[in-house]
Amino acid sequence: LATAAGQLWARLDAAERGVGLLERLVAEAPQDESAPTLLLEAANLSFDANNLNTALRLAKQVTDQYPACDAKLRVRAIMRQAYSLGHLKRFAEAIALFDGLLKGPEQLEPRVRVVVTADRAFYQGRSGAVDEAAETLQTCAREAVGLHDVPLAAELQRRAGMLLQDAGQYQRACDALRLVADRFGEGGAEAAGDALYRLADCCRALGEAVGEEQALNSLLTRYPKHWRAAQAQARREQLRSESGARQRLAALEALDVAELTAGRKAQRLADMADLYLALGPPDRAVAAIRELLRDCPGSPEAPRLWLRLVALLREAGKPAEALQAASGLVNRHPDCPFAEIARQYLKDLRKAEPPGGGPAARGEEDQ
Repeated sequence: LATAAGQLWARLDAAERGVGLLERLVAEAPQDESAPTLLLEAANLSFDANNLNTALRLAKQVTDQYPACDAKLRVRAIMRQAYSLGHLKRFAEAIALFDGLLKGPEQLEPRVRVVVTADRAFYQGRSGAVDEAAETLQTCAREAVGLHDVPLAAELQRRAGMLLQDAGQYQRACDALRLVADRFGEGGAEAAGDALYRLADCCRALGEAVGEEQALNSLLTRYPKHWRAAQAQARREQLRSESGARQRLAALEALDVAELTAGRKAQRLADMADLYLALGPPDRAVAAIRELLRDCPGSPEAPRLWLRLVALLREAGKPAEALQAASGLVNRHPDCPFAEIARQYLKDLRKAEPPGGGPAARGEEDQ
């Protein structure tokens, strides 16, 4: 009854009251056999309400105060601690708890062992060891298939692709995400639908419009009621509206540069940069702008696109290159309207520059 009451409070968006009720009951009868179960339920309610520190405290209370409690309940309490730490980005501590489960005296059921191994790998990937984590997750996905748990296999394969995507390894992410729908699409629809949407994102990052549309079409055909379906529909309409721009981009790329006048060459590069800015991927826009600044520095479009280069580099997490580009714009075009914006960029970027920054930080280089 206490657990049901706590869950009811949570459904009423009053999780703290439910947690408080469960904690009071345990405090009144700490030796009651139900006490560790109630504490763990309170931890779960706190976690679901994103009260992560409270969830961590309560789950730890289960293992600290009731070391002899039911072994399965103890494992769940340790896992709740690890998940709370992971969501708090305390990845090393979460991984240590998973290691303790995998190497400790607890006899983990095969499925639980796969889940613990996979969750450990996921946090390992969030810590930076993406390649190893992705491999482990895909191994765990295959083990889940052996346990006849297709939804779990699909989710673990999706996580592998997600880690690679977030790390910018888009081609490897495409390969991993395709497997979710290809191998586990029938029994793992929830993960497969999200994997296809992420696949479309990766294709866009790679500049593969055909692959992007194919992924969106597959999602909408196979999983029309998936929570990603509305987003996919809007994305597909946007993609189709961009088809004319893509044809123009392809035509510009196919031009024989040797046959162009200097002015036409500059206009081609400026047009390509604008189209890449609209269509992606950003790195191709950066390349086109750099080529324009190098080969056609006198182009009327140079200052405007130079400023866009600063923004692109800043967004890409390359502050040193952004500083260098902003300095180059100010030095080459000090009186143009874009230079004033670049000066503000320089102020903002230099605030984040560590003491003793390089020559770009001091405005000593042009590009």
